[in-house]
Amino acid sequence: SVACILLMCVTMFSLAKGMSAIPVGFAYATYSAVTVASILIFGIIKYNQMPNMFGIIGIILIIIGVVMVNYLGSVK
Repeated sequence: SVACILLMCVTMFSLAKGMSAIPVGFAYATYSAVTVASILIFGIIKYNQMPNMFGIIGIILIIIGVVMVNYLGSVK
């Protein structure tokens, strides 16, 4: 629990520092996609939980969405 809280604090600090250089929407989109993909990989490795076809399609769409926001989205 202590390690989890410490890592959450480091994550939020890093996210706050990143938002000083990049727009908030881009930062949160990237953060959420990396978090979802990491949890998926953790579930596969630790608990041997393979997602079904709809889960895989959903993860792919999340990654495509983040790429679109970061490369095609424009902030004025």
